[in-house]
Amino acid sequence: EARDEFLSKKRREVTRNNKYTNEFKEGYLESLQDDEIINFDEETKAEYEALPGPKQFNKNEVQAMVNKINEEAAFNTTELEVLTLDEIESRENNTLIDMEEELASYGENDICNKREVTAKIDNLNREIKNFKEWQASLPASRSEAIETLKDAIEDGTIKALRSAIKVAKQALLCGDDEETGGMWTLDLLRDAALELKQAEKRKRVTEAQKEMVGKINKCFVRRDVIGKDRYFHNFWYFDHDDNGGIWYDANFKLHLEAGNEEEATPRMHASDIVIGAKDEEDDLRGAGDRKFLRFSRQEYHPSGEINSLARRHNGCICSSNSMRRLLKNLDGRGHREGSLKSSLKEILEAGGYVNTDSDDAGTKDDNAVNKSGDEEHFQRAKNAVKSNSDTFNVVPNLDMIESLSSAISQRCRLRFVADEISAPDASTYSMATVTGWRTRKIITNYPNMDSDEPTIVEKEEVVWIAALDHGSEKELSSVELLNGLVRSKKWRHQYPGYYEHDSPLFSYRNKIGRFCGRAADAPYASSHLFFSKLMIKREQDFYALLKSRIYDNNWGGKMGLRNAWINSMKENFDDINTLREGLLTLEDAFHELCGQPVIQNENENTSPKTPKELLENDDLRCDIELESLGSNITGLWNSYESRAIFREIISNSNSLGMFALGHDLICRNC
Repeated sequence: EARDEFLSKKRREVTRNNKYTNEFKEGYLESLQDDEIINFDEETKAEYEALPGPKQFNKNEVQAMVNKINEEAAFNTTELEVLTLDEIESRENNTLIDMEEELASYGENDICNKREVTAKIDNLNREIKNFKEWQASLPASRSEAIETLKDAIEDGTIKALRSAIKVAKQALLCGDDEETGGMWTLDLLRDAALELKQAEKRKRVTEAQKEMVGKINKCFVRRDVIGKDRYFHNFWYFDHDDNGGIWYDANFKLHLEAGNEEEATPRMHASDIVIGAKDEEDDLRGAGDRKFLRFSRQEYHPSGEINSLARRHNGCICSSNSMRRLLKNLDGRGHREGSLKSSLKEILEAGGYVNTDSDDAGTKDDNAVNKSGDEEHFQRAKNAVKSNSDTFNVVPNLDMIESLSSAISQRCRLRFVADEISAPDASTYSMATVTGWRTRKIITNYPNMDSDEPTIVEKEEVVWIAALDHGSEKELSSVELLNGLVRSKKWRHQYPGYYEHDSPLFSYRNKIGRFCGRAADAPYASSHLFFSKLMIKREQDFYALLKSRIYDNNWGGKMGLRNAWINSMKENFDDINTLREGLLTLEDAFHELCGQPVIQNENENTSPKTPKELLENDDLRCDIELESLGSNITGLWNSYESRAIFREIISNSNSLGMFALGHDLICRNC
C-alpha cells in the first residue's frame, strides 16, 4: 500500500512540475513505468528505499496483523474495534449526552414554533426515553449473555457458540461503527467468534477425514485373516461371497511328504513350485564334489526341502464335507487353531452353511449334490406352476420347455437384482448351466396365538445347482429355474417381443457405450436414487436461468410447487411411478418457463390426432423431431405434436434408462 501510494504521489508531482518546465512531452510522462518513476532522480530513489518493507516488520507485528485480519474475517467487516464492557457503556453514555445537548440546542432558539423543528424535538425526546429504558434493562441481559459466552467458549461446540453469539448480539454487545464504517464488539464476543471459526474448521477437517476413510475402506477387498492353523496357513471369509466358502492361503504339499492323499491342498514336485534362484553357497570344498552338500537355507518351505522362494496355493472350501473335515482336523487345544476353530464355527453356524455339532465324518451328507435323477422333481415343479394361477403369471410361456424331462445340463439365463429396496428394476443377466440338484431343509417360525413361543415348521425343498459362466455357483428354486430356462430359450432364439428392459444395456449410455457423466457415478447410473438426484440438480441449474423469462412464475412462486416436487423426489425416489410423474411435472414446468408455449394447429377440415395415432403412423412419426433444432425456436418444443409424443412415450415407459434419455432431451431443448 505504501509503494502504490508513493508511486501515485510521485507521478502526480512530476506531471505538475512539467506544466511549468515543459521539459517532457505529455505522451512520455504517460508511458513512464513504475521502475522509471523510482529511478527518476536520486531524491525519489532515496525516498523509495526508505519505504517500509517486509524485512522491517518483526514477528510480533506480523502476528498482530494476522490476528487483526482473522478478527475482521470472523465478523465479515473491514474494520473492527474491540472494546471492553466499560468502554461500551462509556460510548453509550456519550451518545446519550450528545442527544441531550442536541435537544437543549433546539430549546435555546426562538423558532420552536416551526413544524419541522417541533417534529425533531419530539423524535429526540422519544429516542432519549427509549435509550434510557435500554440502559436500565441491558445490564441484566448483558451479564447473562457474558456468562453464556464463557460457557460456550469452554464447551467449544458449534451449536453452543452460535447460540451464545446470537444472545450476545441481542444484548447489543456489538454494532456498526459510523466513524470507521466497520464494527465494534465486546472482547469476549470477539473470542467466541474466533472460537466458532476454529470449531467450524475442525468440523470440516473431521468430515473430510471421515470421507477419506470411507473412500479408503471401499478400496479394500480382503478382510483381516480369520486365523492360522498349525502350518501357518491363512484363512479368510468374505461377507459378500455368493458361494459362502472359506478361502485359504497354504503351501503346496510335496510328493515326498507323508499325509492324507485326500487333502484339499494339492501335491506338487519341488521343482514345480520353485521361484527364482536358489539360496545356497559353495563350501570350502569345490562345488563339483557331490559327496559334500553345499551350504544352503532350507526354511522357505515347511518340508525343509526347498532352498528358494516357493509358490503358495490359494483355494476355497465350499462343500459341507470339506468344511466338516476342516473343523474336525483343527485342534481346539492349540493357541492358533483353537481361535481359528471357534471363529469358523461362529461364521458357519451364522450363515447356515454347515451344522458344526455333528463332526462325525461317517454321517451321511444331506447336502450332497446329485448329478442326475431330477426328472420326477422337475415334472412336479412344472405341474405346480401350471396348477397355481398366481405362480403361472410369474413363469410366462411355460409351454416352451414342456418337452424337457430333466433340467440337468440345460442352459438357463438368470436375473440378478442389484438392490431389492432402492433399485428393484436395475438387474444384470448371466448365463449358467444346471449341474445338479439336492434337497435342503427350510425352518419357518409362525406366531402361535396360544403361547408366546412360535410354532416351528420344518420342510424339505428341492433346489437345483447352476454353474455360472463367470465361475461361481447359485442355488435355484423351482420358479427361478423355470424362469431361467424360458428366458434362455427366448434369448438364444431371439423370441419376438422379448427384451430385458432392466438390463444395463438400457442404462443411460452414449453411442459408444460409455456412461454420460462422472466416472465415479457409472456403477450407480441405473439406480432410482441417482436419477432422482440428477433431476434435482439439473432443475436447480436450469431454474436459475429460466425464472427470469416470464413474469408470472407459478413453478417457483408462492404456490410452493417447486418445493413440493423436490421433497417428493427426495422422499419417494424408490417408486418408479413417482419418478415418472416427477419427470412429467418437470417437463411441464420447463415448458412454462421457456415462454411462448406451443399451440395445437387447429384446422377445420382435419381433426387433431392423438399421440398414439401419431406414433402408429409411419409417415407422421418420421417427420416429427423431438429435439428442438434451429435458431428460431423460442419454446421447449418444435410443435404440439413433439410434446404430445414425448409425454406419451414417458407415460407408458417403465425403464429408468428411457426416463434418463427423456430428461436429457428436456435439458438439451432448454
